[in-house]
Amino acid sequence: MNEQPATDAPPKGDGSSGEDAAARQQAVRDRPSSDLHTALSITRQYIKDLSFENPSAPAIYSAYGDDGPELKVSVDLTANALEDNSHEVVLSLNVSAIYRETAAFIIELQYAGQAIVDDKVSEEKLERALMVEVPRYLFPFVRHIIANTTRDGGFPPLLLSPINFGKIHDGRRQAQKSKSPSQP
Repeated sequence: MNEQPATDAPPKGDGSSGEDAAARQQAVRDRPSSDLHTALSITRQYIKDLSFENPSAPAIYSAYGDDGPELKVSVDLTANALEDNSHEVVLSLNVSAIYRETAAFIIELQYAGQAIVDDKVSEEKLERALMVEVPRYLFPFVRHIIANTTRDGGFPPLLLSPINFGKIHDGRRQAQKSKSPSQP
């Protein structure tokens, strides 16, 4: 799945239209529920894979201007059941920076977290916890790694915008529903 990052923005409006009501319902769904917080524990975080390519160095440094590169960011999420109530969630980001038709840098990062979810959590809430809440916790660390890696690669630190994992999750669910054959 390749998704462009989406920012978390609060719903706008005075609540008088159906669109505003739908936006408020979506905001409530995206907000972590308090019972899920007590049922979810992230026990470990780690880099599974990190690759930084600087294919045009050192020439790119003299060509690199104030206008900055064109960035392409793709996001993918996977969750794997481990033993007992433990799960591994992997947040994968691929970032490529193209400056005037020249590859400036390419970063591939797989950052994972091991989470324990109470077995009393429903399947729907479990899926949401693993695909929305855990990545939401992992993202600040991913952002830090990306910023430091680009800085260490000789470029200005790349500070990724927040990602709306709820929107990505809902988009995936909609795509799955549209692919499944309709019932009579």
